[in-house]
Amino acid sequence: VWEPRAAPGQLTGTARLHPRTQPFKLMLTSHNSWPAIRCMSPVGCVNPEANAESLVQFNRRLPAKIVALPTDEARSYDLTVESEVLLAASADSDAARVGLLIDTVTRQADQLEHEQLPGADQPLSRFKHDLAQESADDE
Repeated sequence: VWEPRAAPGQLTGTARLHPRTQPFKLMLTSHNSWPAIRCMSPVGCVNPEANAESLVQFNRRLPAKIVALPTDEARSYDLTVESEVLLAASADSDAARVGLLIDTVTRQADQLEHEQLPGADQPLSRFKHDLAQESADDE
């Protein structure tokens, strides 16, 4: 489910992972002049510094990466799952690759949320303000 577009080169949405949902954001970026799409999905506030060992173990099982955001700021999340794909010359293959990217990232973020925050299934509205502040350059 897509949200109305807020900024150029960015899309925000919610993946339906029956029966759960997982918010995500897509950002247009580049690597050495090749266009790429970065996908990030917030997990929530899990205090990554206190849970470092379990997060390292979880990350070893994932093709995407876990990004910890240790901060003193009041944020709606301090942990995300992220990955990206380079875009090719074919719109059809790009669409399939971005679809797989969204599926991989959101499923892994949801699994991590389920493991680190049992019983939580936070909607996009919980993260919307902080997601709007994310940019492709924030890596």
